[in-house]
Amino acid sequence: MSTWRSFEKDFREIPDPYNDLRADWSHQEYIPNHWRLAGSSLRLGGDRFEQIAKLAGKELLLDRAIISIIPKEVTQESDPFKRWLTALRLMTKRFKQGMVGTLLDANNQPAGHVLTGTVRDVIESSALLCLKLAVEEVPSSHQPSPPLRVHIDDIDNFRKVRNFKLHTIADYIDSNGRVDLAENIIKNALAEILAVKPAKKDWGGEDNDLYTSNLSIHGNRIPTAFALKGRGTKSLSLKIKDCGKNGDQLVRLFRAPAELFVLQYVGDIDEHVIKDMEGKAQALRAQDRQASYCIINGQDTARLLGAYDKL
Repeated sequence: MSTWRSFEKDFREIPDPYNDLRADWSHQEYIPNHWRLAGSSLRLGGDRFEQIAKLAGKELLLDRAIISIIPKEVTQESDPFKRWLTALRLMTKRFKQGMVGTLLDANNQPAGHVLTGTVRDVIESSALLCLKLAVEEVPSSHQPSPPLRVHIDDIDNFRKVRNFKLHTIADYIDSNGRVDLAENIIKNALAEILAVKPAKKDWGGEDNDLYTSNLSIHGNRIPTAFALKGRGTKSLSLKIKDCGKNGDQLVRLFRAPAELFVLQYVGDIDEHVIKDMEGKAQALRAQDRQASYCIINGQDTARLLGAYDKL
């Protein structure tokens, strides 16, 4: 049984004797994309629905066969439960727009709007969306898989580096192969090249620095997570101990719902780091997950940003 047909079966097995379990939606500037389950069957099937919806929401970013038909608003939602309900809102005809309200400030002046709506019979709506996705689904045996290690030259979005001449960036790289760039400069440049918004603010416990489903390899979109290291890291050769405050940045990177995991550094990258990433990608493949890794060292960082006039 295909993945989405299996999800369809799981949804249909959720108890909902009155067929009235629904998902109510509201949206405003300070509380965006808010969802709440409701209905007389909430106690019977609400918890089970939420857990299956979370799994289905995660799968939306992992299925390369269907990711091209998913609206960007869905792929940009970080919460898998909300992601699934957002897909129901945008990809089915089961969503009914509700009233539009006006927010007032302390002076009783308009300060924004509140949008509302409902997905009625959310279980049946989910099952029907699964059927729609199953039509687009390609058997895993027919899906071309990227190699275990991907190079920047393999990535469609970075195609300009294929004809980029190394001598044009010689002035930007020192004798140790290091390029003097801050992490936020690199993040913003990659975000522009990949047409995504670098919404995340850096903090020590983040799982990744940039996440996108816009990246493609040989025409296939690949959910991708980046870990970025700028000149703030001083090591001539990046070691595992340099990856995060506790040396666990790569562990957190590979927790992302991605198929390509990219480590970028402004200098050389130690071979033990490369072997560690290779092992983590192989471990995911052993779990029947699509997984590849990509290393972008100082030279490739300069090549990439130089090719797109970001240096």
